Order: sequence, then structure tokens, then C-alpha cells
Amino acid sequence: MTSAISTTEQIRGVLIQFVSILLSCFLLFYIDSDTEQVFDLFEFGNLLALAIYFLPTFMISMVLFAFLAKRYGVRNGLIRFLVIGIPLSFTLIITMFLCMK
Repeated sequence: MTSAISTTEQIRGVLIQFVSILLSCFLLFYIDSDTEQVFDLFEFGNLLALAIYFLPTFMISMVLFAFLAKRYGVRNGLIRFLVIGIPLSFTLIITMFLCMK
């Protein structure tokens, strides 16, 4: 019974991660100077950039969340991930792009 609750909490944590990262990526592109309307976010180029930001951010966050959930529990790990993980992931990705120039 305990493992079922733990698995359910982990699935819920991953879903919260998925939605929060997706919304953060959309927010990041919405504040871009080229975006005039919300519908501009759904153009092909913006969706491609969204995938380029979303996939590494999600992978980094899964590793970070697994570490934090193991150490602090699922709920506290999720809160710490939301505060630390998303900005850290975006910073790493932007730094990687800047180093490639």
C-alpha cells in the first residue's frame, strides 16, 4: 500500500513538473520582444524553440527532482524543484547557447 501511494505521488509530481516547465517556457517566449500576441507562440519556429528549451529542462528537472524527492520527500522536493530547478535549468541552457556562439 505504501508503494502505491509513493508511486501516485511521484506521478503527480512529474505531471506538476511537466505543466510548470511548459508554462515557464511559454512565459519565457511570451516576454520575448518579437511576440506580439499569444497566437505568435504557436508558430513553427516558436514551437521548435519551445522543444529545444523544454526537453533539456525536463531532463535536468527529472534528475534534480529524483534527488530532491529522495532526500526531502516528494512534496518538499517538488517545492524546492519549482524554486530552484526551473531557473537553474534555464540558466544552464542559455549559458550553453552563449558558449556555442
